[in-house]
Amino acid sequence: MKKRILSAVLSAAMLGTSVYSVPFVSALTSEGTRTPGIEMWANPSGTFRRIEGVSFDDLITSFGEGAFVYRYSNNKKAVVVTPEGKTHHFSNSNVWGLSYSVVTMREGTEPPVSEINEKIGAGDTPKVKFYKYADSNEYRFYILGEEYADTVLDILKNNKDVLSIENRQEITEDQFRLESLYVSTELTEDEFKKQYPSFALSSFEELGGSLDDDKKEQGYTLGFKFNDYKHTPELYEELIKLDNSGVKYEITPLIAKSSGGYAVAEMAETVYKSSGSDEADVLVGDVDESGTIDVTDITDLSLAIIGDKDLTANQKKAADVDGDGAVTIADLARLQQYLSKKITSF
Repeated sequence: MKKRILSAVLSAAMLGTSVYSVPFVSALTSEGTRTPGIEMWANPSGTFRRIEGVSFDDLITSFGEGAFVYRYSNNKKAVVVTPEGKTHHFSNSNVWGLSYSVVTMREGTEPPVSEINEKIGAGDTPKVKFYKYADSNEYRFYILGEEYADTVLDILKNNKDVLSIENRQEITEDQFRLESLYVSTELTEDEFKKQYPSFALSSFEELGGSLDDDKKEQGYTLGFKFNDYKHTPELYEELIKLDNSGVKYEITPLIAKSSGGYAVAEMAETVYKSSGSDEADVLVGDVDESGTIDVTDITDLSLAIIGDKDLTANQKKAADVDGDGAVTIADLARLQQYLSKKITSF
């Protein structure tokens, strides 16, 4: 896969996001609400930073043109090194792994939590809770039971004090360092290290190990560990140099996470380069990128609209069949018309 060079500089302000450090639900605090079913939203351990309300693709493409970006784990995680040597590791999975929405209430009002739980027959234990963001009129909430999701949303939509309801994504930023490098090259270990001095590499053999058989089967001839944990402009330049060399290679980062106050290092999954979707041709309507437009594209588009499927940047372009810049139910209707031959083009 070829690399993707991305445009614009990351800015929470530019993206229109709210940035919080690490999310989690706490017990009620002395400053919290006393309304049953409404608690304060507090911060957990485990992440370096949390960015809310922006899609993963939008965040990644917000980096400058020179950013070195690797996407992996089904394109839901990314390692980024910028020209000035700053590093980022992003994941778009939230703490609970749950989808959620945020309701904005009129000043001085609260979500109708009692009405909601009474309507769905929750009894004394609320089935739907709201978590208030400090110093705002926003409340985060989860609907865990499909059987009463429509009821909850209907109550909120018909409440005169509800200003807006929006689905949000949560992206976390973890600290990391480059760990291993695998390359397929005719160069010797010494020759390769001389070409990339800023990597500060030690071969597996120098460290008393060897290249794994599975890596050899994949065609890799050399394996190294990164010794210098500093990320500098020089290291960035050599990453770009390696990427432009045509040499097959693979990098794995070491992701630093914490849980319960104890630091835990976890090896990330294999990193691979993104597909260069900004430069690729897109067949409008071909949401699954199979090369043809068929009923599978309707299925994928339907899942994307209800939030059960993430689309890549290319897939979003293909799904936007009405060309209005957004993927909506209108695109689904138009795609259905096309497949039923009610229209012959988009």
